[in-house]
Amino acid sequence: MNVIQHTKFLWLLLFFIPIMVCAQDEVIEKTDTTTQPKLVVTLEDLISKTLEISPQISSGQYSLEEAQANYARASRAGILPKVDFSVYGGVVPDTPDNIGPDFNFPSSGLFDNDSWGPFIRMKLEAIQPIYTFGKISNLKKAASMGVLAGQEDITRARNEMILHAKKAYYTLANLYSYLDFVEDLIGRAQKAVDIVQDKLEKRSSEVTDIDLMRIEVFQSETKRKKIEIEHNIEFVQMTLKILMGLPRETPVDIVDHRIRMQEKTMEGVDHFLYIAKNKRPEIKQLDYLVQAKKYLMQEKKAQLKPDFGIAGEWNFGSAPGREDIDNPFLVNSYNIHNAGGTLFLKQNLSFHRLDADYKKSRAAFEKSKADQQAALQGIEVQIRNAYTEVVAKYDSFEHSKVAFKKVRSWVLATTLNFGVGVVPPKELVEAFVAYSKVKNEYLDTLYDYQIAVANLEFAVGGD
Repeated sequence: MNVIQHTKFLWLLLFFIPIMVCAQDEVIEKTDTTTQPKLVVTLEDLISKTLEISPQISSGQYSLEEAQANYARASRAGILPKVDFSVYGGVVPDTPDNIGPDFNFPSSGLFDNDSWGPFIRMKLEAIQPIYTFGKISNLKKAASMGVLAGQEDITRARNEMILHAKKAYYTLANLYSYLDFVEDLIGRAQKAVDIVQDKLEKRSSEVTDIDLMRIEVFQSETKRKKIEIEHNIEFVQMTLKILMGLPRETPVDIVDHRIRMQEKTMEGVDHFLYIAKNKRPEIKQLDYLVQAKKYLMQEKKAQLKPDFGIAGEWNFGSAPGREDIDNPFLVNSYNIHNAGGTLFLKQNLSFHRLDADYKKSRAAFEKSKADQQAALQGIEVQIRNAYTEVVAKYDSFEHSKVAFKKVRSWVLATTLNFGVGVVPPKELVEAFVAYSKVKNEYLDTLYDYQIAVANLEFAVGGD
C-alpha cells in the first residue's frame, strides 16, 4: 500500500503553508496544551474560518481598493480641474531714493544697495478640459473594467481557498480510513503470529519457521506504513490549524474519520460548461481585461486629436519697500496682482510617437483577445477532465465495492480456516496481501472521487 499516493494534496501545502505562516505569525503564541480541549470541526467550519482569515482574500481586497482609487481619479478628471499652486519667497534689494519713474529711471546701482527687503509671489493655475475626443471617458471605462476584474479576483481567491480547505479535510479523513485499515491488518497479523508461534512451541508439523517469518515480514511492513500514516495525519492536522489561523498547539480534529461515496445524479458535461461561463471568475476577468485593453487603445487613438478646455490663472506678488509701478507698459515682477481666464486648444504634434503608442496598444488589445481564447480553451479542458474524473471514479466505485466485499470474505474465511489448521500460513499471507491491495484501491477510489468533485466544483466557479 503506497501511502504517499493517497496524499496527493500534501505537496500543494508545501507551497501554501509558508504563505499562511508569514501572514499568521501573531497566532503562534505558546499556550498550555494540557488545558485546551480538542477542537473538532466540520468541513463547513473549516471553510468558514479559512475564508475569514485568508491573506489571499485580504490581498485581493486591497488590490480592489487600488482599482477603485484609479476609477475615482479617472472619473474626477472630467469634472474637476487640474490645479497647481506655487509660492516663492526671498529677499530683494529695496528701491533707493530718486530712482523711480518720476526721475526717468536713472541708473540705480541696485545690486550695490545695502538695503534689502522681503519678497513673496503666489501663483494659481487651473485647467479644465471640456472635450478631449474620448481621452478621459476611455480611461474611465478602462478603470471601471479594472474594478470589475478586482471583484472577480476576490472571488477567485475565495474559490481557491475553499478548494484548499476541501482537499485538506478529505486528505485527513482518507488518512484516518487508512489508519483504521492498517490497524486492522496489524491485529489480524498478530493473531496469526500467535497461532504460528503456539504451534511451533508444540512442535507441530503444520508450520515452520519460514511460515512465521512470512507473517512477521507482512506485519513489520504494515507497521511501517502505520507510522507514515500517523506522521501524515499530524502534518495535515497542522495544516488545518494554519488554514484556520489557530495557535499551533491547539489540538484539532475533524468530525468525519471516514470517507463515504455520495449518491448523486451527474448532469452532462455541457451543463457544467454552461455554469462556468456564468460563474467562473477567471472567465469574467478575461472579458474585463479585453474590454480594458480596448478602451486603452481608444484612448491612445484619441491622443492624435486636440484637447479643448478652459484655463485660468491668478498671480500675486508683494515686495514691501520696492516701488509699485502702476504702468501697463512696464513690467513689474515684484508687486503684482492679476487674474484671468481663457479658452484653449492643445495638440501634441509628436504624431510619430502618438501613432507608435496607438499601434502598440492595438497590438496589446489583439493579444488580449488571443490570450482570452487560449485561456478559455484551457478552462474547457480543465472542466472536461474534472468531469471525466468524477464520472470515472463514480462508475468504478461499484466494482471496487464488489471486489472489497469479496476479498473481505476471503480473508475472513482464510483467517478462520487458518485458526483451525485447515489453511497453511502461506495462503493466509496471500489473503492478507490481496486484502491490502483491494482495500487500498477501494479507499483510493473514494478519495479520488471526493477530490475530483472538489476540482469540478472549482473548475465551474462554484464552492
